[in-house]
Amino acid sequence: TRLEQGTVKASFERADLSELVGVVCRESRLLWKEAVLETEIEEGIFADIDVALMSRLTGNLLENAFKYGGGLVRVSLHREHERVILSVSDNGEGIPPAELEKIWNRFYRLEKSRSGGGLGLGLALVRQIADIHGARVTAESGAEGTVFTLLLPVKSQGSEPFKV
Repeated sequence: TRLEQGTVKASFERADLSELVGVVCRESRLLWKEAVLETEIEEGIFADIDVALMSRLTGNLLENAFKYGGGLVRVSLHREHERVILSVSDNGEGIPPAELEKIWNRFYRLEKSRSGGGLGLGLALVRQIADIHGARVTAESGAEGTVFTLLLPVKSQGSEPFKV
């Protein structure tokens, strides 16, 4: 809400997105010890991002994968031409097709997730942070789990690294 109202502004800087995603993954491993986390993070990917917001986006995607997945979470980050692709997938039972677009709405929760914690704000925030970064976030789901993908446009590489 504060981002929408303009009371909090995004603060963009050149940052090492590879390092940021790696840090969020390592922190998540500590919180979700019962699950398996596999990562494939390409080194040296820099982008103009708001570090705090991108950390929140990545953390929210990981938290959902751990909470509603089947125990295996995969994170992939790689560069493809002029964009970066961040993918977070799980092996849970998936999201019904009729509900797939609704998950981005504030306070929306799938019926099966209503018994757990959370307010239904995480994915709405993910979409808003993606929008602020000029990125697109998608979700694909089926019987084998769910994949969330962030497509972030980036400028040319080569800047001072930002340490997370």
